[in-house]
Amino acid sequence: MKKVLVRLGAFLVPFMIVVTFVTTFASAATVSPVQITSMSVADDTYTPVNEITTDNLYHITINWESTASTVAEGDYFDITLPDKVQFTALAVRSLRPRRHQRWR
Repeated sequence: MKKVLVRLGAFLVPFMIVVTFVTTFASAATVSPVQITSMSVADDTYTPVNEITTDNLYHITINWESTASTVAEGDYFDITLPDKVQFTALAVRSLRPRRHQRWR
Protein backbone atom coordinates (compact mmCIF):
# COMPACT_ATOMS: atom_id res chain seq x y z
CA MET A 1 0.00 0.00 0.00
CA LYS A 2 2.82 2.38 0.87
CA LYS A 3 4.51 1.75 -2.51
CA VAL A 4 1.26 2.57 -4.29
CA LEU A 5 0.95 5.88 -2.43
CA VAL A 6 4.59 6.75 -3.17
CA ARG A 7 4.11 6.02 -6.88
CA LEU A 8 0.85 7.96 -6.93
CA GLY A 9 2.53 10.91 -5.23
CA ALA A 10 5.46 10.75 -7.64
CA PHE A 11 2.99 11.06 -10.50
CA LEU A 12 0.64 13.64 -9.01
CA VAL A 13 3.22 16.23 -7.93
CA PRO A 14 4.76 16.77 -11.41
CA PHE A 15 1.30 16.54 -12.97
CA MET A 16 -0.06 19.31 -10.76
CA ILE A 17 2.98 21.50 -11.50
CA VAL A 18 2.40 21.10 -15.25
CA VAL A 19 -1.34 21.77 -14.94
CA THR A 20 -0.69 24.91 -12.89
CA PHE A 21 1.88 26.18 -15.42
CA VAL A 22 -0.36 25.50 -18.43
CA THR A 23 -3.37 27.14 -16.80
CA THR A 24 -1.35 30.23 -15.87
CA PHE A 25 0.21 30.47 -19.33
CA ALA A 26 -3.11 30.07 -21.14
CA SER A 27 -4.94 32.62 -19.02
CA ALA A 28 -2.26 35.25 -19.68
CA ALA A 29 -2.60 35.05 -23.49
CA THR A 30 -4.58 37.79 -25.19
CA VAL A 31 -5.67 38.56 -28.72
CA SER A 32 -3.67 41.40 -30.22
CA PRO A 33 -5.47 43.46 -32.90
CA VAL A 34 -3.74 43.44 -36.29
CA GLN A 35 -4.11 45.07 -39.68
CA ILE A 36 -2.88 43.32 -42.83
CA THR A 37 -0.58 45.72 -44.70
CA SER A 38 0.28 43.52 -47.68
CA MET A 39 -0.22 40.04 -49.06
CA SER A 40 1.46 38.31 -51.98
CA VAL A 41 1.38 34.89 -53.60
CA ALA A 42 4.36 33.32 -55.38
CA ASP A 43 5.00 29.96 -57.02
CA ASP A 44 7.52 27.43 -55.75
CA THR A 45 10.39 29.46 -57.28
CA TYR A 46 9.17 32.59 -55.48
CA THR A 47 8.01 34.20 -58.73
CA PRO A 48 4.88 36.33 -58.11
CA VAL A 49 1.72 34.92 -59.69
CA ASN A 50 -1.59 36.47 -60.68
CA GLU A 51 -3.51 33.23 -61.05
CA ILE A 52 -3.60 30.17 -58.83
CA THR A 53 -4.27 26.70 -60.17
CA THR A 54 -4.81 23.42 -58.37
CA ASP A 55 -2.08 20.89 -57.58
CA ASN A 56 0.71 23.46 -57.43
CA LEU A 57 2.70 24.74 -54.48
CA TYR A 58 2.43 28.41 -53.57
CA HIS A 59 4.07 30.65 -51.02
CA ILE A 60 1.74 33.10 -49.33
CA THR A 61 3.38 36.06 -47.64
CA ILE A 62 1.33 38.20 -45.28
CA ASN A 63 2.69 41.30 -43.57
CA TRP A 64 0.75 42.89 -40.78
CA GLU A 65 1.01 45.57 -38.13
CA SER A 66 -0.13 45.17 -34.59
CA THR A 67 -1.76 48.10 -32.86
CA ALA A 68 -0.81 46.62 -29.51
CA SER A 69 2.03 48.55 -27.92
CA THR A 70 3.54 45.40 -26.48
CA VAL A 71 3.36 41.78 -27.44
CA ALA A 72 3.88 39.32 -24.61
CA GLU A 73 4.79 35.67 -24.76
CA GLY A 74 1.61 33.67 -25.34
CA ASP A 75 -0.23 36.45 -27.19
CA TYR A 76 -1.71 35.39 -30.50
CA PHE A 77 -3.17 36.93 -33.63
CA ASP A 78 -6.44 36.19 -35.42
CA ILE A 79 -6.11 37.21 -39.06
CA THR A 80 -9.05 37.37 -41.45
CA LEU A 81 -8.01 37.03 -45.06
CA PRO A 82 -9.11 39.76 -47.48
CA ASP A 83 -12.31 39.25 -49.50
CA LYS A 84 -10.19 38.84 -52.63
CA VAL A 85 -8.90 35.53 -51.26
CA GLN A 86 -11.58 33.04 -52.21
CA PHE A 87 -11.50 29.27 -52.31
CA THR A 88 -13.84 27.95 -54.99
CA ALA A 89 -13.56 24.30 -53.97
CA LEU A 90 -12.97 22.53 -50.73
CA ALA A 91 -9.22 22.08 -50.49
CA VAL A 92 -7.87 20.61 -47.30
CA ARG A 93 -4.12 20.80 -46.95
CA SER A 94 -1.82 20.40 -44.01
CA LEU A 95 0.15 23.44 -42.94
CA ARG A 96 3.06 21.17 -42.11
CA PRO A 97 5.70 20.53 -44.76
CA ARG A 98 5.92 17.14 -46.37
CA ARG A 99 8.66 14.81 -45.15
CA HIS A 100 11.07 15.80 -47.92
CA GLN A 101 10.37 19.53 -47.54
CA ARG A 102 11.53 22.02 -44.96
CA TRP A 103 10.19 25.30 -43.67
CA ARG A 104 12.09 28.24 -45.16
